[in-house]
Amino acid sequence: MRPTFGLPRSQVITGLLLAAILVVMAVLQGQPQRVEPYDPADPSSTGLCALVLWLEELGYPVTLNIPRTGLPTGSGLLWVHPSSTRDPDFYSRADAALTSSWVRRGGTLVLVGPLDGFTALATEFQVEQIETLSGMVSGVHPVQPLLPNTPGDWESFFASHSLRFMDERAFVPILAQSTGEPVVALQFVGDGVVWHLTEDFALTNLNLRDERIASLLPAILRTVPAGAPVIFSTHHLASHNQANGDAGTVRTLQDWLYTTPFGQGLLVTMIAIFIYLLLQGRRLGPPLPGPTGTRPREAAEYVTALAGLQRRMRQPQLVADHHRQRLKSRVGRIAQIPADLPDAEWLAQLRRAEILSPTLLSEVAELLTAYADPIQVNDEARLIQLVQATDALLASLPRSQTQLVR
Repeated sequence: MRPTFGLPRSQVITGLLLAAILVVMAVLQGQPQRVEPYDPADPSSTGLCALVLWLEELGYPVTLNIPRTGLPTGSGLLWVHPSSTRDPDFYSRADAALTSSWVRRGGTLVLVGPLDGFTALATEFQVEQIETLSGMVSGVHPVQPLLPNTPGDWESFFASHSLRFMDERAFVPILAQSTGEPVVALQFVGDGVVWHLTEDFALTNLNLRDERIASLLPAILRTVPAGAPVIFSTHHLASHNQANGDAGTVRTLQDWLYTTPFGQGLLVTMIAIFIYLLLQGRRLGPPLPGPTGTRPREAAEYVTALAGLQRRMRQPQLVADHHRQRLKSRVGRIAQIPADLPDAEWLAQLRRAEILSPTLLSEVAELLTAYADPIQVNDEARLIQLVQATDALLASLPRSQTQLVR
């Protein structure tokens, strides 16, 4: 049955399936991949690549992630950013305690956020980031000067988050909203310093284009000796990958099929082909039984089948000559003796070649003598025995030139 536009129905179904696969693959490949903010290697607007390059240009060695050996023993600078998954355990309590101890010994910490008051960092430093009332933004004004000759026009800057300190620890507000809530604050812990920033003032690639936010970096570096190590914690990135099933990391074929666009397209293609074959199978009916296997006919069976024909033709010598020539060709190929030589000369060269054992050489000579005897050839039973003996002898021969022993 053909549709009105002249194409077979199977071709129409196949075309529609292929078109659907192409659309699905295009949609899957068009989906943007989610990028975790505050990635030191990310050059996008929410990354920290520009900050890393700036610090390296100033002569500070930058390390991504806290080394297994721990924080440096002397002075240094540590950046900690919040996790977008709001995982309260992205920075463990043990790590928070070690960080606080390091700051007390003279380290400088830049802490952005935290977003949740129940996280280990918020509990350790008694601070959290909160949103302004009803999500409204508020103007910002400086409370303490950052550095001399730094941009001080903050009236046009608006912030949607503020910092809330949960105890009476001494902190110095640097920038605050018009309501008095701090957005950038300085806290002295032991011999070290903690800079508290909201996400509005994180030194991302986009925010560094604003010279007012960029002026925070020279102020932060006042307590960091020249050439001191700078470390960017990547705990928030590990939390993001774990929450998203290690997105972007393909470990098995199943991960490749489920998480990559090409793998998903291949999976849809396999499903479409299966449905197509299922429909074709129902249309054509059950499969037909295949041909049964047959055993190849042996030379003795060939002689038996043609015995009547050869008897009626009264030419059994043709069969004998055929198998005699087959015997000489196969044995002569191993000994490198032409098969068209007379039997006597052929046997003489075979003996000189010393390639056959005496027993096997005697069998070959007996077969040649029997094939040349008209009495034995004219006897049908005896001819079948000679052919069977020839088959057995040839089956025992190797394919290479080796000493044959029977």
